[in-house]
Amino acid sequence: MIDLIYDGYCDFCIRSLRVVKVFDRKNELRLVDGNVDAVVAQRYPALTRQDLETAMYAFADGIYYRGYDAFSRAFRALPLLRFAGWLMEFAPVRAVGLRVYDLVARNRRSFGCSSGVCKI
Repeated sequence: MIDLIYDGYCDFCIRSLRVVKVFDRKNELRLVDGNVDAVVAQRYPALTRQDLETAMYAFADGIYYRGYDAFSRAFRALPLLRFAGWLMEFAPVRAVGLRVYDLVARNRRSFGCSSGVCKI
């Protein structure tokens, strides 16, 4: 089981993870809203509020994966996306992917947010 800790106030994040969950036929991924402080503090004590403001995290086998690497780890756990996950680790792809992920994460609220928390 891989826990994906994401911004539950961000419609873009929610939509993105819904697409990923379509490929999760064996329920390998558990989606966790990173805004639920009590759950985060109990299950993922190493993550701070600042961490969760800047990226999604995957937690698997006692290891935290941040942002792009969280997606790569999640993809590798899903048979239908496994090849994409391995491809994401290829150095040139990873170099571009890290930059694109950080750019999107910084601007994610510009891609849609229905909660009052996001100020567009």
